[in-house]
Amino acid sequence: MTTPPSTRTPSTRTPSTRTPSTRAPRRTLDDRPAPVPRGGLRLRQALSGVLAALQALVLTYALVVLPAVVAVLGSADATDDGWGSAVSVAGGLWVLGHGAPWQVSGATITLVPLGLTALFLVAGYASARRAAHASLAAWGAGAATYAGAVAGVGAAAGAVSGTGVLLAAVGGGLLGAVAVGGGLLARPGAPTLDDLPRARRLVPPAVRLGARTAVVGLALALALAAVTVAFWAVVGRSTSADVVEALSPGTLGGLVLGVGQLLVVPDLVLWGLAWLAGPGFSVGAGSTFAPGARELGPLPSVPLLGGLPGAPSGTHADLWAPALVVLCGIVAGWYAWRGVRRDAYREGSWRDALVLLATTVVVVLAVAWVLLTLASGAVGPGAMQVTGARAPVAAPVVAAEIGAGVLVVLGAGWLRALVAQRRDPGLPLDER
Repeated sequence: MTTPPSTRTPSTRTPSTRTPSTRAPRRTLDDRPAPVPRGGLRLRQALSGVLAALQALVLTYALVVLPAVVAVLGSADATDDGWGSAVSVAGGLWVLGHGAPWQVSGATITLVPLGLTALFLVAGYASARRAAHASLAAWGAGAATYAGAVAGVGAAAGAVSGTGVLLAAVGGGLLGAVAVGGGLLARPGAPTLDDLPRARRLVPPAVRLGARTAVVGLALALALAAVTVAFWAVVGRSTSADVVEALSPGTLGGLVLGVGQLLVVPDLVLWGLAWLAGPGFSVGAGSTFAPGARELGPLPSVPLLGGLPGAPSGTHADLWAPALVVLCGIVAGWYAWRGVRRDAYREGSWRDALVLLATTVVVVLAVAWVLLTLASGAVGPGAMQVTGARAPVAAPVVAAEIGAGVLVVLGAGWLRALVAQRRDPGLPLDER
């Protein structure tokens, strides 16, 4: 049997019309960028910290020199000696803002203008956050740059000498470490406490909550002190106006005087905190400003001092001022108790409550002591060597009053929890 021949026609498929692929050729190992050596990476990180610190240093120094230049331009002493004196004064003031004593006209000024210090912190924070790498190398290099620059400017301007250069380096290094460190921690990808489980284990929850409680209580007390100082300024505005009229500084002189007074407003707020707490403060030897007591001595002709508290009222209402600081502690204690309920500490654990309270008192004591020390000291020769609040007296009182307020809330909360536990032993702590 024979098969018929196939009748299939030849294929008529058209050739493919696909265009060539435009995809980039795949990279090979030879095309990949060479890895940066570890030493080179650390060098780049350190240089970023140095550049961030230098940006902040140059900016803040320029802002301090500008009023001095304006003062020289507005005076008749626009000579080489006048310009040199202006630069020297600006350098001394700039170093003083970093916590180093300023030698001027045979006197030593140790009261730190905290408004200028806050400007340094903001500038360093912003520069590090914008330009530096989030690394330990950048942090250490930035802090070292701050230390060297402050000591160098102080020595070059003749503002510090001897041990003052060392104090300038220490103050500049500490300020630079805080400013640059804060900026680096705010950068994307910077480590947080949650990324450090070992650190979380080393710092108990009660200690962390106590530190936050201290910040809340002290911030409220400082806000209350700021309101008090503003009230004093309104009441004493006529006295301040009389001082300005007697000085007749003119337009440029008034501008420089106003900027100079703004730099010490935070110091006056800390004096207000010492006044509210009870110990009070002094402006010159022999003067006292405290609730229920006021003794005046010779005061410098500064309009800002016209807003100092007046004579005690006959109603003795000023004696209730420390109760306001205790009230700030009560509010902070309420914040702490909310944290205790949220974290669900062990039922009946008085140890956690005591650790929280002790941490709050210690943190408030340390921070208040440092701030009051910086805001006190000498502002001139003679009687003006004693100005501000006595930190060894005022700081413990502030800590005790805030701690008392926290203790009231924690004690009341724990008593309530114990009563609820007896009524219903199975009730969780956060529902009591």
